Amino acid sequence: MRVEPRLGPAKKPQDIATLAEASHNLHETERLLNVRAVHRLAEDVADDIGDIRLPDERPRRLWIEQWHQGAGEVDEAELRQLWARLSVGEVTKPGSVTQKTIHTLRQMSGDDARLLERLGPFVITGSHIIRLDTLGVVFLDPQASTGGPPYG
Repeated sequence: MRVEPRLGPAKKPQDIATLAEASHNLHETERLLNVRAVHRLAEDVADDIGDIRLPDERPRRLWIEQWHQGAGEVDEAELRQLWARLSVGEVTKPGSVTQKTIHTLRQMSGDDARLLERLGPFVITGSHIIRLDTLGVVFLDPQASTGGPPYG
């Protein structure tokens, strides 16, 4: 005996349209909540910095739109923190955060963000790896530690 799957009654076009609209509304609500969470983190970042003087210039509209779109896609804590710092950086110095940075950040996962944070204090040149330390520059290249010129 063969059992046929029961699909139920066919959906009417207006039912499908209603479901599509509800799905779209849910997605937009999630995006807005994500942006709101990043805004809160940006306020915390700004508070940690302290006395911030905002310039007369504002970030470009296209930058704001791209930032908003990217921040709306983020639901991981590490990435939200990066988006918040990006926002504060651009608001305090418009033009300092490129659209390429936004594009790159949109492609990152939480694991990528953790790795970037670990690599943040390092500068990699053609022949040296340099760690920027709070007390100065520390060269991690054996040739640099011999007292010779770091780029020689």
